[in-house]
Amino acid sequence: MKWRLIRTVGFYLVGLMNTLLIRDKDIGTFKNYLGYVLIIVAIFDTYRIIRAARLEKRKEASRN
Repeated sequence: MKWRLIRTVGFYLVGLMNTLLIRDKDIGTFKNYLGYVLIIVAIFDTYRIIRAARLEKRKEASRN
């Protein structure tokens, strides 16, 4: 679980660096589009982490 969180934070950081903190001359380049893709991957990864945590809680509740 720890690796998933580190990976997701990395996706967010690199994605934001390539979209919000990008130089003016790099707007519209491969770097910029890669940033958008990484942010989308990070959002999807966040959804999967939350979903896995909810399923784990349900399993714990059903055992008790």
